[in-house]
Amino acid sequence: MENKTILIGGCSFSEGMKKRYSEVTNEKEFYSDVNFNKEKDWYPWTDLLDDEYGKSNNIINVSQGSAGQLTISSNISQKLFELDFKVDKVIIQWSNLARTFSEKESDLIENINSQGFELLANKGIDIFTDELKDRIEKMGYDIKFNSLLQIYFLKNLLESKNINYKFFWGWDNGLDGKYENIKKEIYNEHFWLYDYEGSREGGFLEYVKKELGGKENAEMEDGHPNSESHKLFYNNIIKPEILFG
Repeated sequence: MENKTILIGGCSFSEGMKKRYSEVTNEKEFYSDVNFNKEKDWYPWTDLLDDEYGKSNNIINVSQGSAGQLTISSNISQKLFELDFKVDKVIIQWSNLARTFSEKESDLIENINSQGFELLANKGIDIFTDELKDRIEKMGYDIKFNSLLQIYFLKNLLESKNINYKFFWGWDNGLDGKYENIKKEIYNEHFWLYDYEGSREGGFLEYVKKELGGKENAEMEDGHPNSESHKLFYNNIIKPEILFG
């Protein structure tokens, strides 16, 4: 592969690590850097891709830690317009469906824990009415649906511009039957899905946990895939099924 422009989006599962260290240009230098912390750092698949193909291609990674679908689609869309849609392939790792109204999904929960459930009343939900349960469930449905809608919108934009693309989940979001109609619109031959334990909507994390024998071998302490997981996913999935698939 030469002289191609590859645009990548995602959350921390795809965010580049080399950029954190000004002198690091490859995997070997990353592990030998004085700032490397084996308990907190990993070498991501996006940097492996850049190491192998970056010199002969234009690899642009706009992935951002804690990003939700709105942030991911916005980052990708902005870059597409900047490049006048002159992109050969777009690769996107989609994130948690709850990451919609804040950059980090835990923000809302942390605010409720610190300020009390009155926060929900301030948002227009009266917690002392019989409608509470139904309205909370409806809010949850809307958050997930609107998150999926961002995927649908970006998919249509890419297709309208005849841009090749490949999507995959960072992890299984546990979508139930309520979302079947919109899933039918976003799941196609361009969306890589991993079949596991009765679900066909697994992602990066489910694949590496299965292949490496459990989370203790596949994850960092904070739940992110470790370097071994990233290398496995890059060699087994990214290159054959996503980059060249």
